[in-house]
Amino acid sequence: MISDELNLKANSIEGNLINSVGAGDSMVAGFIYCIKNGLSKKDAYKLAVACGTATAFSEDIASKEYVYKILEKVEVKDYGN
Repeated sequence: MISDELNLKANSIEGNLINSVGAGDSMVAGFIYCIKNGLSKKDAYKLAVACGTATAFSEDIASKEYVYKILEKVEVKDYGN
């Protein structure tokens, strides 16, 4: 994620790609949810990565529980701007 304030990169999460349909939409939805609820862009990015990854590793849209399980594995490095 690159913005005026941030240059972030998330680690790759190991798992099996089951269905990538909706993974990008899930990522965007997670990011928007966080921003609308006052979280930082960095936290929004972390949840977005978890949402997209969890959906890609699921047969359908990922459950909230699975998203938060994946979120525990998401590490974000800030490379400055």
